[in-house]
Amino acid sequence: MQYICPTLTTYELLMKKLLCLPVFVVLLTIFSTSNVLGQKENDDSLSVVIPTTIEANLDMIVAPDVFEISKAFKGYISIPNSSAIMMTLIQDVNFLKIDEGMTPEFYAQNQLNFISKSDFISDKGVKGKYYKLSFELKGDKFIRYMVYAGDLKQTLWLNVTYPQSLETLLEEEILKCFQTINLNPTSDEK
Repeated sequence: MQYICPTLTTYELLMKKLLCLPVFVVLLTIFSTSNVLGQKENDDSLSVVIPTTIEANLDMIVAPDVFEISKAFKGYISIPNSSAIMMTLIQDVNFLKIDEGMTPEFYAQNQLNFISKSDFISDKGVKGKYYKLSFELKGDKFIRYMVYAGDLKQTLWLNVTYPQSLETLLEEEILKCFQTINLNPTSDEK
């Protein structure tokens, strides 16, 4: 065997190569880490986006005729029918993500009884889900519809409540209201 350097033995050459290997690994690790860290700093998709709620545009739905604009909350109210449609717009979250939170634990925590769940597409092409629930308050029975409809960036949340005794009169009108959901209404559409 021929040596590159006559003063080094085979053992010494092997040790020198092994010592160079960790230096190479350390340099490779440093390069890889700085490359990954650089991506994290420049890549917005790795940042956390927290959903925010804002007041919904009342023109996003057409409320049933027996409802008028509420002065107490964003939405519509029917005082003679003890009914309300509360509206909230949730930005930076889609309705499918919210749907994941509709669990038996959620119903129990909020003293709601699950009746049914349905998918729908509004007449304006907005996809969504609605939940029909019931609850009791001071001996009176109520129906609550929780509606989540939207796109990849935002969700319109409707919280519709009416007395169970009026279900045969109100339910059809409420379901028609869901069909009017429009995420981008213009003033001349209403």
